[in-house]
Amino acid sequence: MSSTVAHAAERSQAYSSNDGVITVPWQSDYATYNHFHILDATGSKQSTYPVIAGQGWVVSGLPNGNYDVVLSSANSERLIGNIRVEHYSLQSAFTLFAIGALMFAYLIFTLLKHQRSTSSHD
Repeated sequence: MSSTVAHAAERSQAYSSNDGVITVPWQSDYATYNHFHILDATGSKQSTYPVIAGQGWVVSGLPNGNYDVVLSSANSERLIGNIRVEHYSLQSAFTLFAIGALMFAYLIFTLLKHQRSTSSHD
């Protein structure tokens, strides 16, 4: 990491996500840069986007981990933030799905039971 990036780390924004989606809003001082990079813990580029004046970025699809958000131009780099992605556990997703399936089954059972009882009284 260059000294410019290291110096800017003192002023960087921290982002956190449980679903892998991060929104980085535009700031006017970003206009002097050409590229927006997401770097993983080893410094490898995970993704690169162009810098378009007035337009922020929505980053998605990142696996669990810590990332650096860096702006770069031909002669400088600037660390603007750090991202921490920690997805919801698959176990909690399956638990919520099972609860929903049980509620749906109970609803169907109740409707069918009610329909049978009203048709037998006719």
